[in-house]
Amino acid sequence: MENNEYNLEKMVKDLAEVRAKYGLPKQIGLIPDRIEVIIDRKDLDKFKVNYSEYFNYLPQDILSQAILDTINILTQLGVKPEKINISENGVHTLFSGNFPVLMQPLTEILIQNYNIEKDFDGIVESLKVGINAFLNMIELKYVFDNETEKEYRKIRDEYNIKVFENPNILLEINEIMEKFKSSMMKA
Repeated sequence: MENNEYNLEKMVKDLAEVRAKYGLPKQIGLIPDRIEVIIDRKDLDKFKVNYSEYFNYLPQDILSQAILDTINILTQLGVKPEKINISENGVHTLFSGNFPVLMQPLTEILIQNYNIEKDFDGIVESLKVGINAFLNMIELKYVFDNETEKEYRKIRDEYNIKVFENPNILLEINEIMEKFKSSMMKA
């Protein structure tokens, strides 16, 4: 592409055409069994991502190919090859950019679900419902400036006054939280 824009959908379509033309079999994608992601938001829409993935379950000859495949994917996403380090059983890199750079780690996390083909639509819908519920309850702030501090303190004070005037609020909130407490996470 002239503008060097990464277009996964178009790339996959073009690769599928080559595969069909020559009768190549569908490839196997080996999923990392360990992913490490540290995301630093540097500005409203600027992120620095410290990313590693490991294939601890693979024999050495297959591991070498999985590492090469991972390096190829990362370079296709725009990571310079010299920024990718091979580590024991995997790769590590740092990359930065605006929000779309988070899609690679997010994709790797989502495909950890071994039923992703069957569960994908449900996962996306669950994310949508969860984020919308969160947004309906909380106004997100990405900076803590004078205006945010003033608003935060005002809301906190108003909340504390309401709780003081109505002590049952905390009991009701705790009952709701207990009622919907999830057992899916183990600490």
